[in-house]
Amino acid sequence: MKKLLYALLLWSLLITPTFANDRWGDFLEFLANDERVAKDTWLEYSSDQRVVDFLHSIGMTKFPKLNDFLPNNLITRAEASKFFVKFAEQQGLARKVNDEAACSFSDIEKYQKSDLYQTMLQSCQYGLFNGSEGKFNPDGNLTNGEAIAVLIRMIEGKKLDESSELHWSLAYLKKVKEARLILNQLATAGETNIQPLNQNINRIDMGRLFEGVNYKKNLEKKIAEFLAKH
Repeated sequence: MKKLLYALLLWSLLITPTFANDRWGDFLEFLANDERVAKDTWLEYSSDQRVVDFLHSIGMTKFPKLNDFLPNNLITRAEASKFFVKFAEQQGLARKVNDEAACSFSDIEKYQKSDLYQTMLQSCQYGLFNGSEGKFNPDGNLTNGEAIAVLIRMIEGKKLDESSELHWSLAYLKKVKEARLILNQLATAGETNIQPLNQNINRIDMGRLFEGVNYKKNLEKKIAEFLAKH
């Protein structure tokens, strides 16, 4: 979105001052109609029910009511793989970056009769989940650090630098902050406060990540359409 804004500024400078002022005013008025755009983070704008409404509207949950969604329950890595795979496919962000041979895990056999077995393999093939030492850790709870890492891998289509000695997910944390896709519990996280990255994420906050990505995608589309018309 920053590139679009920079392009708009450059375009405004290339035309006459009068028209530039008119175009800039139109653009500011356009943005003013979306009160969410000025927020420091786009994730905490929506209510919990609105997040569930979004997830239900795109077929990521069969539960339309917040309480039935069990918003405060933690989510396992196996369960999270299904959410991320479905969302990546639904948003056109599914890219096969690993072959089947690279995605073999010794601890997921008990899930063979479940659809989670396939989504765990797919999540690896899409480069979202990696596992460690040949294990997926399907029953382990997903942490905030893991959630934002998977989110950015999905958006960027690649892994970022995970070599920080302070915490492997700091590069992903920087990215979500830049993109205004930061959860409240991670607002103070950083090199001097890595504990929030190790805390487990619940179902509603994971859903909030998806709703935020969808908002960002639609906002960028609206800006592009506005520029095309003006």
